[in-house]
Amino acid sequence: MNPFRRLSLAAAGALALAACAPHPIAPEDGPTIRINPNEPVVEVLSGDVIVVDQDPIYIRGNAPDKSITWQLTAAARRDWVLVSVNIGANRSGQNPFRCRAQNEFRFRCDNDGLRGDYKYTITVRHRQQGRTFTSPDPWIRNG
Repeated sequence: MNPFRRLSLAAAGALALAACAPHPIAPEDGPTIRINPNEPVVEVLSGDVIVVDQDPIYIRGNAPDKSITWQLTAAARRDWVLVSVNIGANRSGQNPFRCRAQNEFRFRCDNDGLRGDYKYTITVRHRQQGRTFTSPDPWIRNG
């Protein structure tokens, strides 16, 4: 085989292997997204819109920790207080969740893992203006 061709094939192989290697993501590529059903992230957008990073929140039946801790993003904490997280009962009228505030930006709900679908709401209050509003009713699925 021609030495030039051999060198070209070796270089092409090295480039192919380099392309398969993981590349670090620079900060300018955007935020790192981390979705954890035990720790939903809550953002408040202009126009009084509450966004949770996952819907439905799915808690696996065999998960060792079935609790859910909602937390406002650092940006939302400047202007908003997390007032409440209310989780409704399932179709059978049962509710395995016991929720309590941990501070102004975090609510924790203990969960005994009873299977079913549960609607919940999140209420926030603007720090300076005092206005409150509540999210639509997204879902939690205990599985």
